[in-house]
Amino acid sequence: MTPAPVAVVITCFNLGRTLREAADSVLGQTRPPAERLIVDDGSDDLYTLQEEAKLQDEGWRILRTPNRGVSAARNAGVRATSSPWLVLLDADDVLEPSYLERMLARVEEDPGLDFVSCSMRAFGASAYVWRPPDPGIPASCIWGVVHNSSLFSRRIWEVVGGFDETPAGPERESDFWMTALEHGFRGAVIDEPLLRYRVREASLYHQAIDAAAHERLMEAFYRKHWDAVSRHAEEMLVGKEAFLLSLNDHLAHVSREIDQLRGEVDRLRSRTAGSVADLQRLGEPSFDLGEARRTAPLSARWGLERGTPIDRVYIEQFLERHKGDIRGTVLEVKDPGYTRRFGGEAVTTCDVIDIDPLNAQATIHADLSRADTIPGDKYDAFVLTQTLGLIYDVRAALQHAFRILKPGGVLLCTAPAAGRLSHEDRGLDGDYWRFTEASLRRLFAEVFPVDAFEITGFGNVLADAAFLYGLAGHELSPAELAASDPYLPLVYGVRAVKPRAAAGAGVRTTAAVAGTTREVKATTGPHLRTLNGRAVILAYHRVSPAGDAAPRSIPAPVFRAQMAYLRKHCRPMPLVQLADAVRDADVPDRAVAVTFDDGYLDLLTEAVPILLECEVPATAFVTSEGEEPGYEFWWDLVGRAFAPGRALPGELILPTAGIHEPLPTGLPARAAARQRVTEILYSLPEAPRKRLERELAEWSGVQPGLERIAILDLEGIARLAATPGISIGAHGARHLCLPLHSEDVQRREVEENKRLLEGIAGCPVDAFAYPFGERRPATVRIVRESGFTVGVTVAPGVATAGMPPLLLPRCEVPPGDGTDFEAWLESVFDGSL
Repeated sequence: MTPAPVAVVITCFNLGRTLREAADSVLGQTRPPAERLIVDDGSDDLYTLQEEAKLQDEGWRILRTPNRGVSAARNAGVRATSSPWLVLLDADDVLEPSYLERMLARVEEDPGLDFVSCSMRAFGASAYVWRPPDPGIPASCIWGVVHNSSLFSRRIWEVVGGFDETPAGPERESDFWMTALEHGFRGAVIDEPLLRYRVREASLYHQAIDAAAHERLMEAFYRKHWDAVSRHAEEMLVGKEAFLLSLNDHLAHVSREIDQLRGEVDRLRSRTAGSVADLQRLGEPSFDLGEARRTAPLSARWGLERGTPIDRVYIEQFLERHKGDIRGTVLEVKDPGYTRRFGGEAVTTCDVIDIDPLNAQATIHADLSRADTIPGDKYDAFVLTQTLGLIYDVRAALQHAFRILKPGGVLLCTAPAAGRLSHEDRGLDGDYWRFTEASLRRLFAEVFPVDAFEITGFGNVLADAAFLYGLAGHELSPAELAASDPYLPLVYGVRAVKPRAAAGAGVRTTAAVAGTTREVKATTGPHLRTLNGRAVILAYHRVSPAGDAAPRSIPAPVFRAQMAYLRKHCRPMPLVQLADAVRDADVPDRAVAVTFDDGYLDLLTEAVPILLECEVPATAFVTSEGEEPGYEFWWDLVGRAFAPGRALPGELILPTAGIHEPLPTGLPARAAARQRVTEILYSLPEAPRKRLERELAEWSGVQPGLERIAILDLEGIARLAATPGISIGAHGARHLCLPLHSEDVQRREVEENKRLLEGIAGCPVDAFAYPFGERRPATVRIVRESGFTVGVTVAPGVATAGMPPLLLPRCEVPPGDGTDFEAWLESVFDGSL
């Protein structure tokens, strides 16, 4: 039986702190959903908007609606999906990993079922397990209806007419399921608690059990469903009586337990008081502060004379994490120490700003809150550490920081959350602020788009106390420093990126636009519009000379015809510009972006002249392999080693791969050996991969570097970058399959490639193509944190408004003589591919 497609819709209103857990529970399903959508019900909480932006980057669809309540949000989510089965999940609840698998299995056992529910386990402010009654009108009125995260058919929603959106209407879940039962829909309940239900003090659950609110809701419910309920009045009254009696028994049991626990607490308090009194008689304090029992710190200079101050440990961790952003033209406050340390050779120019006219290291003497003399759009990076607290007009300072950054430039800012006042001259009169996460989020959101900055807290109560006493970083253990308590931070780090389109323009925001329903990130300003354009990103690898049937290649005459067709019948545009249009919901219909992967030499010799001739822009995603003279990609080496007609030894001996076995003659055996070696090379890290490449070349008799398929060297990449209409994109330093490696390896692959290419191109590299198209949420996060604003996959499809900018679909152009290209492209545009 073909698995039934399911859409999971998460509804969210200002629940960003729990949304990630809910979304991860959907991604972790043993039977994945066909569709997954988050409906934002007009959230105005900045953290929630930022979490949604990250989830959108990771592949979630985000539908933003005005705040009209959870019923309207659920209805909007159902309308925006098409799967025949649905699960609605609140943003603070969690699905067990086998939820969809177990639910769908029950439907497959009994195809006549219209919905399936399960027990739920409460967590958070309460802990209990509740099993809904078997579906029926009397039982549902007595014991309660099934929970709203039950699996149900779309037909129920269509027949019932969706969830009641009337503000003064009946209790929404009870009304929906009672109406379904009235229409004769059948359901079942699984005993196992597959839903984890979070109980919050401010949740709808607590509102519902408020006596007055509950009475109002139930009165509306019974009025609406009186015809069905009245037919079971006697059964319901008897059942309700039994239910209330059981509640009284339960209340008496709980009361007895509470009395017992209170007695135990009183006994423990008495014993504690006795122990404290014994300690005092012995002259011992009840809590030994040891050397910390002092009213003056050990150091008045944050521990500087003892070693590295604790706040600087966190500052340096933050800058190390984002050192790839410190490049090009950089501005730093007071001295260029961090720029030199973390930027290194990637920095071409460094300016230093300071308000102190006597600072000889400063190249700019100015107050950052009055920095009108600094030109706008000037700096690729601004290192602003522990300075905001010393500036009274923080908003003005951040506005100037935004203004002087180049589009795409990065502000790396740290700010104090705790700590003594500055010991310097104007400390008591010039140290103004300590910050919270909420205040920083508000301040930065007034200047930067909410999806363009991230805030990280560092520290805990021990780190705070040690810093106040003046201890140095080495006097705490790495584990003690690494512990992060969001309620007791010492330092905040903020990474903020100025949008590409921000030069001389307004600031974008992801806030919902009143009165609209949009699956996009909104843009401020009076000319807001949403186009339903469909764009296609094309992926090529090679363009070969006429008559050369090279692998993964399009013959030059065919490529010329394809580019001519694009110029005449489509809207060719640079990839980054197309991505901006997707983000801003301004997608021109039939827009096309041409891209090339890997960086073969024939891109420069064959493709570029045709692109220039046809006036079609393109983006070339290249690796860092061109640093090695004579290098060839491992898949091309494999292709040469196992090429038909090449005489090979009778034994396949590759020690790094653990292979030493006979190699039977014949094409099937050769193809199987080739596939096996390919799969091993695909997953290896760089060092063993290169060993295996050497072993393969020696075993097969292929001469490395001879008759290879040439790739661009550094000079070739520079020539490509200097070509009008051609942009350089990153593709990983060594073309590793990133998700198969640790996050540290992934980050190194991404950042090294970016730094090399930006050094060659002399401009920011904003676009990244995932090697082999493979990625996981951590990979996408690393790509975003490394400063990329565009990411492309090899998943086919059209790009439309609101798609995740770091997960744009891309269609590989099929090889061949090109006779079917026009029909193929039209099938991509109309979605029939």
